[in-house]
Amino acid sequence: MISQFDLVRAYRSCRSRPLFVLTVALIIVIAGSASTVALGVGHAVLWTDLPYHDANNLVIVSEHPTLPLVRETTYRAISGQLGSLESASLWRTESATLSGAGRPDRIGGVVSSASFFEVLGAVPMLGRTFEEEEEQLGRRNVIVVSEGFWMNRLDGTDSALGSTVRLDGELVTVIGVMPSTFRFPTSPNHLRFDSIPPVEYWRPLGDPNKDSKSLAVQLYNRNHTMMVRIASHTDFEYLSSELTNTLVGLKEKYPARYAGQERLYSTKLTDELQGQYRPALLMFIAAVFAFCCMASLNVATLLLVQMISRRREFAVGHALGGSQFHTLVQLFAEMVITLVVAAGGTLVLSWLGLKALKWAAPRDLLQIRSVTIEPWSVGLSIAIIVFMASILVLIPFLHSTRSRRSSDDLAVAGNRGASGAVSVSRALSVLLSLQIAIATVLVCGAGLLTRSFVTLVQEDPGFVADGLLTARIDVFPGDFQASPTRIDQMFIAMIDRIHAIPGVADVGSVDLIPLAGAYNISATTPYGGTIGSEITAEYRWTIGNYFESMKIPLVKGRALTQDDRSTGRSVAVVSDTFARLMWPNEDSIGMQFKRSTADRASEWYTVVGVVGDIRNHGLDQLPIPQVYLADPKPRATFVIRSDRNPLSLVGEVRTAIWDVSPSVPISISTMDEALGNSISREKFSLFLGVFLAIVSFSLSLFGVFSVASYVATQQSHAIGIRLAVGATSRQVTWYYLRRTIVKVLTGVGLGIVALGFLSRMVDELLYGVSVWDIPTLVLVFVAMSFASITATVWTLHSLMRRKLVLLLQ
Repeated sequence: MISQFDLVRAYRSCRSRPLFVLTVALIIVIAGSASTVALGVGHAVLWTDLPYHDANNLVIVSEHPTLPLVRETTYRAISGQLGSLESASLWRTESATLSGAGRPDRIGGVVSSASFFEVLGAVPMLGRTFEEEEEQLGRRNVIVVSEGFWMNRLDGTDSALGSTVRLDGELVTVIGVMPSTFRFPTSPNHLRFDSIPPVEYWRPLGDPNKDSKSLAVQLYNRNHTMMVRIASHTDFEYLSSELTNTLVGLKEKYPARYAGQERLYSTKLTDELQGQYRPALLMFIAAVFAFCCMASLNVATLLLVQMISRRREFAVGHALGGSQFHTLVQLFAEMVITLVVAAGGTLVLSWLGLKALKWAAPRDLLQIRSVTIEPWSVGLSIAIIVFMASILVLIPFLHSTRSRRSSDDLAVAGNRGASGAVSVSRALSVLLSLQIAIATVLVCGAGLLTRSFVTLVQEDPGFVADGLLTARIDVFPGDFQASPTRIDQMFIAMIDRIHAIPGVADVGSVDLIPLAGAYNISATTPYGGTIGSEITAEYRWTIGNYFESMKIPLVKGRALTQDDRSTGRSVAVVSDTFARLMWPNEDSIGMQFKRSTADRASEWYTVVGVVGDIRNHGLDQLPIPQVYLADPKPRATFVIRSDRNPLSLVGEVRTAIWDVSPSVPISISTMDEALGNSISREKFSLFLGVFLAIVSFSLSLFGVFSVASYVATQQSHAIGIRLAVGATSRQVTWYYLRRTIVKVLTGVGLGIVALGFLSRMVDELLYGVSVWDIPTLVLVFVAMSFASITATVWTLHSLMRRKLVLLLQ
């Protein structure tokens, strides 16, 4: 038990060594903050279920290995046949124009089956969700809104239920409000980037069998996501076998549209939402644990150095009858005071660190937004660091005090070569090598992540993002269906107005810009082709000088022109990959193809040009076949290339668009922002890795300074004699430097070996770079060795200068 006298004595001891106390507290604060944040993130993201009822039983079913997309036909077949399912739902994201008072606003939403909320186990805070009967034409004029929509747009009153809002020009009735705790499970693989605003509403999905849509849409368009809830007793593998049997039935029923090589894929929702971020978060937690070990080694080093510097004080206490236990109590009391100082700093720095982590985290990593700093995580983090440091100190301390008590205490107190000091010196050597080993692993990891990131951003996306501004607008679907030609002419007039802005070089338009994260994929058949000759391609609709504005190179033929938008001119420009896959070893110009959803001869498209490939869904994704058409569409995103700063055009672009149509909502951003959003996961991993590497590298150098200072101080008398009898400072430095070099090389070698054991984890985070990247390993080796040796040399030279001055005096 610590008495009041022990605390008073400990306080006086700490006050006499403020720099030591603050240094130990600072190390604990830095490591404790990192550990606190890591524990919070791990608890919220990796160790806590998703915020849905029995989230482990939720599964995404898809017809593509990487894209969670299915056809409605597949959904209808699966939801009605599989005995392992409790329920199934279908949904897709969309955006709509909310009009009313003031300027119209574009908001994000979800079109879903009535079972969507049932599958997730979500209950509205007000009202109700959809009924199955509302999934049909004429009864789809109802919506469920988010709590934010209810508070900000409907005054947050109960009377909002039953009120109407105008969505895409149509009146819809609000029937329910979902609480803010309900987080829509947008898949990062489905909408990875920034094309859809945050979800603010849900509305029913119309069944093509019940409304005016054709069966072709149901059969061939993969533009929905299917989510199912499996029964608790169902094995995941059994679900896969049931899906295989269902696909066999679909192939028999629709042999022309379900090819023999097609498969159905099942992925747990947890893996779908967190899969691509889990390696980075696991790396972060493992790195933080290693960092805490390094901090413990540093604290242990400081405590050991302090113990040796106070050995006379302890020896005197033993000579006066004090026991080893009283010495430990005094040291413990001093540590308690240090921890009180560190605890407050840890709370503050943890809060700041969590803010920085949330700022750096991708927006689709939903659960990280709910992470908070908990007192238990702060206490546990500090306790882990102190416990490890105490164990590391206790062994050499007990050995050293035992050696002193076995002989005359006061005599040993003055003996610089005592076995206690020797044991502590050996312990410091081991601690230093371990510190350097851990720092080597973390610095190598950061170096590899940096190399990987540089390799990724150097990939050619197929277009030039610099100097590009994008402006997306949507019109009411009803207006477009009533007069597509008028809407198309409106878009063209907007392009002309924007092109007249000073500094604008080129303007074009496309329905979805690259890296927007949305898909419009269809099976595509060449003229005269068979079932096996189909390929999957992505479709885009362009207006104006789109290819020139994006600087997408024209490989052969010509680009689309304004004349191609006239009725009966079914022409297309295709990407180089599309041409090579569809017509290998043939000239694609003049060839014909059609979307497999088309059932009329007029919808055969003739290829008039071939353009370069673009990485439409990420710099780390290979280009997929691309088709560009000139048909009118109800939405457009203008791409504006300018010699000016793109952001300086925002006001003029808005004015130009609203001069033509003041009722359209506008979403403006730069193409650089879209490019940055596409590499958010890589930036997140790099942020975590580099931060930990910088701090760990600094701590390792601090450890080198501490040990070098200790060695130099312990040998100061010998150094002074060597200098007095004629030894040069270079000779003395080299004598002691050799010991440090051995420790540094040992630590770096251990670190590289440890990196080999972690190679599988690190490989998942790298792009275009191997764990055994020789330039990175050499650079880290040289940097660690040079910094450690420099720290040792500087410490020894400082001591020798002081000794030489004293000798001359």
